[in-house]
Amino acid sequence: MIVITKINGVDIQLYVLQEGQGLSVVFIHGWAASHRFWKYQIPHFKLKYQVTAYDLRGHGESDKPSTGYTVNDHVNDLELLLEDLSIENTVLIGHSLGGMIALAYALKAPHNLRGLVIVGASARPVPSRKRSFQFTFLAWLIRMSRTRASKFTQKEIFAPDVDPELVDWVNNESLRTPTHVILQILKSVKKFDVMNRLQEIKVPTALVTGEYDTVVDSSDLKEMQGRLSASKQLIIDNAGHNCILEQPSLFNSKLEHFLQNFDSP
Repeated sequence: MIVITKINGVDIQLYVLQEGQGLSVVFIHGWAASHRFWKYQIPHFKLKYQVTAYDLRGHGESDKPSTGYTVNDHVNDLELLLEDLSIENTVLIGHSLGGMIALAYALKAPHNLRGLVIVGASARPVPSRKRSFQFTFLAWLIRMSRTRASKFTQKEIFAPDVDPELVDWVNNESLRTPTHVILQILKSVKKFDVMNRLQEIKVPTALVTGEYDTVVDSSDLKEMQGRLSASKQLIIDNAGHNCILEQPSLFNSKLEHFLQNFDSP
């Protein structure tokens, strides 16, 4: 289905997949990805829950305007999407950029949430000068060569013994996202910082990270857990940043256990 949002008064179409019945869970994918990154979660969880997955603007089957890619833009899209689909009291499950969107939404509309699952994401993705330099270098590399940029990030986002076919699949999927989109998002993410507001989030929150994920600083995760009043940290063994794809059975099992804390609406 298609949901219409807006940017500067112009309609933007977002592609949405919705299946199943029960407690609402909304999957939000990451940077340079799409709803297809949840390919192992959607068929599993739709058997018991109402699963909603969508393509962020600029990604997948959604429209790709020339501007409008701040984290707040994506939060506004999510707010309109949930309103349009009459989704209330939902659990947001966000991976990477999707996790940042989920955190920002929780701060904006806490009344509409039952819980949060933040996967491979930080409330402050650029905590140091070193990380800032890495972001700047990555942006330069993306402008030079998307293929070289993918190889550069490979060690950070995958476990050491990852299946090469999965690496190829992720790289090919990422290349579907236009360069102007990923560069604008990278610029916005570099400025994103809601760490000092996390204590405002009161819903149960799971912080999920792959054993080999170096995208999220471990000290940031520790600080996030300390600031979130109702949180737990879940480690996905033998997985990197894309733990939802690298170890889907283990991830699904841990997510299933977390969701059992919620009664059906």
